[in-house]
Amino acid sequence: MNPEMFPLVCADTETNGLDSRVDEIVEITLTEFNISGIRGETFSTLCYPKSGIIPFEVTNINGITIDMVQGKPNYLEDGVREKVAEIIGSRTLVGQNIESFDLKFMKVKPQKVEDTLIMARRRFPGKSNKLKTLCNRLNIPWNDKESHRATYDVDRTIEAYLKLKNFEIKQAERSAEAPIFAAHLAQKVSEATDPSNVGVVPSEKEKKLIATQAYSYSRINLYKQCPLKWFIQYVKGIKQPDEPYLKVGSVVHKIAERSGEWCFRELFANKFVIFAKKKSFEITSPTITEVSQYYNIPLETVTMHDYGRFIFEHPELIKDRFNIQGLYKLIFIIEKEVAGEPVEVPSMPPLSDYELIIQQCVNQFQVTDPEIVADIRRLSERFYRNANFSMMPGNMVLTEKRIAFDREWRILSDFFANNTFFRAIIDVIYYFGRTILIKDYKTSRTMLSEKDMPDEIQLLIYVLMVYKFIPRESYDKIVIEIDYIRFGKQIQFEIDDVEFYANKALKWILDAIQDIEKEMLKDDGTAFAPVRNEYCHTCHIAADGICPLFNKQCINQIDDPFNFVVDNADDCVKAWKRVEANKSENLRLTKLCKTFVKSSEQTIRVDEHAILDFYTKKDVSYDPVKTVQLLLAKKVPIEHILSWMSFPPSQVQKFLEYKELELTEEELENISTEGTKTEFKAVTEKEAKSKGYFNS
Repeated sequence: MNPEMFPLVCADTETNGLDSRVDEIVEITLTEFNISGIRGETFSTLCYPKSGIIPFEVTNINGITIDMVQGKPNYLEDGVREKVAEIIGSRTLVGQNIESFDLKFMKVKPQKVEDTLIMARRRFPGKSNKLKTLCNRLNIPWNDKESHRATYDVDRTIEAYLKLKNFEIKQAERSAEAPIFAAHLAQKVSEATDPSNVGVVPSEKEKKLIATQAYSYSRINLYKQCPLKWFIQYVKGIKQPDEPYLKVGSVVHKIAERSGEWCFRELFANKFVIFAKKKSFEITSPTITEVSQYYNIPLETVTMHDYGRFIFEHPELIKDRFNIQGLYKLIFIIEKEVAGEPVEVPSMPPLSDYELIIQQCVNQFQVTDPEIVADIRRLSERFYRNANFSMMPGNMVLTEKRIAFDREWRILSDFFANNTFFRAIIDVIYYFGRTILIKDYKTSRTMLSEKDMPDEIQLLIYVLMVYKFIPRESYDKIVIEIDYIRFGKQIQFEIDDVEFYANKALKWILDAIQDIEKEMLKDDGTAFAPVRNEYCHTCHIAADGICPLFNKQCINQIDDPFNFVVDNADDCVKAWKRVEANKSENLRLTKLCKTFVKSSEQTIRVDEHAILDFYTKKDVSYDPVKTVQLLLAKKVPIEHILSWMSFPPSQVQKFLEYKELELTEEELENISTEGTKTEFKAVTEKEAKSKGYFNS
């Protein structure tokens, strides 16, 4: 072994069970290697378990029998663990799911661990990143017959690690190029008569990259908003910062999906119990052990309902155990058997389970800000009051369905396949009778009207996905339903001419992609020029000093703002751009200072008088109910009290929602007064319309 030449060690174990408290290692392999892919020595051995047992279902997976390990050393008692610890030493330990599984059995403490499962989840966020799936995504050859042996899995893990690490290194290099990229733009803008025409000159390498792009609605929509932001985010790899306030929608979305999955799983398990009774089906002892370990429950408490839940969560087992091809085929068969039988249909998870779902989702998205968590909980509570999955039609249900196509619009089995051309995620698909219902959860603060739904491209793309994914002869129409969680309201749009709307979405996609590819061919410095839009004030590209339109470095400088005079339109534009750029700059610098002060133990003295810190003071407010009661007791007329109070429309609306009150148009007119409010700002036409400005 050579730690200097090979600073990395990859390990894999095979065990006789999943519980590290009682089960043991029956095979272990370690191979040293370096980041160049050169491998050194390999240590590999079979191990005899103290229990003297390797269950039949384990042998079925890895092919290791108790006869094969006879006479081999025990991992813990015969020096194997000590040898493993010596091999690892101070080197970085690499493995697939090594943090959550292998290390618990290995019982060693390496100084540094890199888990390819965690790396894969960062690059391919989704439900499955097991080693076989990961290798397929990375174009690494895979052999089912040789897999699940420690040496083979180590070899594949090393290949996967090197490719994932290469992705991360390239990402870091692209991010490191950002300041150079910004300076390049700044120079071009200073020489340009119109900064809005300043773009980039794509390199040959970037032009080749465009051929491998996988598109989605959000990716194309970003290009429609601002081509420069699209280029920087998807070609340069400078991603949107993970702002806490942006996580609210994602977390609540996930809570809604998990709640639906819980209900669909429980409904399946309830029907599975009836199905098993009719078929006189019994659970075998190995299966009871399997379910017990998976749910961490005592063997004696495992029920048929538990096994139904287990099967729902492990559809890959259905073919071997029931000789049925897939979960949804099994659902159809069960439906036929239990038709007419009384079945409990859950509407929502019990509060205890729902609270656990909320906490898991908050943890998954790493939300720590108390105000953001409170907002998530408010929306989750509203969803819990209004949602009712027992009212949903049909039994064929797909939750968070990930659909991917190649350039020929052929369906792909892997959402992250290398040849993916377009992909989408649909929250829920209900399949009942001759109708398909597509459900989309939204946490946005604005709502579509039903008349606008036929023109909403994102919804039409869902129609296109279903049109390409589900055989057309199997349904007559599609119904799209948007569930606005923040408002507790649903709107629907029914589509009979599915092909028409699918083609409308397809044309939008292909036209946009053609525009992107045309931009890539421009060599005159105008490719992917920025476009002013309603998101400019919060754009991270502006805050990072890269955008020509919102960048203090890239605007015409005003050396002395206190003596600057606006005499003409050009002067006015210069001055206003300075205002906008300073807003963006101040926002970013303030954020950086806050982050530093939070983590610093030293006193930050700005000058001899001022110390920069987070200051807290006692906040006194007057309880409105008690205040009004006291004033009334003092004989103050109620109309005098109310004349000092203001009721902004937003607060009145919140109050009405909270009390679940509805006022008629006449009642609202009687209590309202009209006036005008003037705001001085630069906005897009779309933003002006959305805010209801008279001059929009």
